[in-house]
Amino acid sequence: MMRSVLAMVLIGLVALAGPKLAAAAIELPYEGYEPSCAKAKDGKTYCNVELTLSGTIDEAMSAELRRKLQQVPGTISHLDVGLNSPGGMVGPAMEIGRLLRSRAALVHINAAEGHSCVSACVLIYAGGVVRGAQPKRIGIHRPYLEVGTHARTMAEIKAVMDQMLAQIRAYLVEMNVDPRLADDMMRIPPEQVRYLTYEDRDAYGLGVDPVWQEEMDLAEARRLGITRQEYMRRDELATRLCQGVELDVRRRCKEHYMGGNTSRYVPPVPRLRTECEGKYGIFADLVPGCITGRNVAGVGYQGGKFGMTGKGRWLEGDTNGVRFSYIEERRDDIGVYLVDNSRGVRIYLDINQKKIFYSDNKSPTLHLLYPITDVAIDKYYP
Repeated sequence: MMRSVLAMVLIGLVALAGPKLAAAAIELPYEGYEPSCAKAKDGKTYCNVELTLSGTIDEAMSAELRRKLQQVPGTISHLDVGLNSPGGMVGPAMEIGRLLRSRAALVHINAAEGHSCVSACVLIYAGGVVRGAQPKRIGIHRPYLEVGTHARTMAEIKAVMDQMLAQIRAYLVEMNVDPRLADDMMRIPPEQVRYLTYEDRDAYGLGVDPVWQEEMDLAEARRLGITRQEYMRRDELATRLCQGVELDVRRRCKEHYMGGNTSRYVPPVPRLRTECEGKYGIFADLVPGCITGRNVAGVGYQGGKFGMTGKGRWLEGDTNGVRFSYIEERRDDIGVYLVDNSRGVRIYLDINQKKIFYSDNKSPTLHLLYPITDVAIDKYYP
């Protein structure tokens, strides 16, 4: 009976209507990606890991994920997992969900790339402690049995379905998710998909895991040496007063109020390049108020440089006299996104990692182009 249950599959509507399902894959953010690791004061090495699970969920995906995580050269302190799957096998999905839960993983669905998480993928999604998804990206429906080599009676099918439902309900309770989600899955025919709204997601408890959040809040209250009640008061104050603050400042704003300060938080005034680099070195973006993705205006690499020529306009030049023009699409806390539509080229200037990444129409996945050797607020080109 157990083998019958684990052989059950949950496949999304699109996959049923289309050709062969995409094979399972574990994708890295870009070509040549390596986890970001650093040695802490306790002598241990801690690593941040990012990856995306895509395609059909099966035993191979579960085994490959476990293998990749075991290869990380240190303790995983931050695991960020993207999901893009039409579904797959129930058993491996729950195995992956439990593996992610053991690492306190953050899970998300990249709507900008058209990603979605349907059927058995929802069980993986439930395994995250912080779960982020826009509406209409999480889909549920009833599982079905493979045809097999012999006919099944109604009693046999009911026994399998009942045991499968009990296992999924128990798993959701283990993940601090409302088990009603399993019951509601059973009401949707396997050839249809019901996509969840924000209201559905919150009603099922598919946002931030409340038990994990309580663990984090208690640990932070102990670190600050305050009671849980005082922690809640400060947290409410910080949340209210730091609303509308840019992301690169919000963390420091919250730290200001969580530290017990009652005075109004004033962001640091950005320093000039000479002051930043003279005191902190060329990678002064590590210092609050110095060079970040928000204010960088030029980066250098061995043999060339990128620099702003005006608002939203950049120029790349190298020692051989080659020059390319770019339009700035957007920027965030850690970098700047550039595009050259004439060549179909995209550039990402990652100030945080000190790397320049490149993609084009033939190879749309970002891959490392150059290490950054210099950063500046002032312009390279007049």
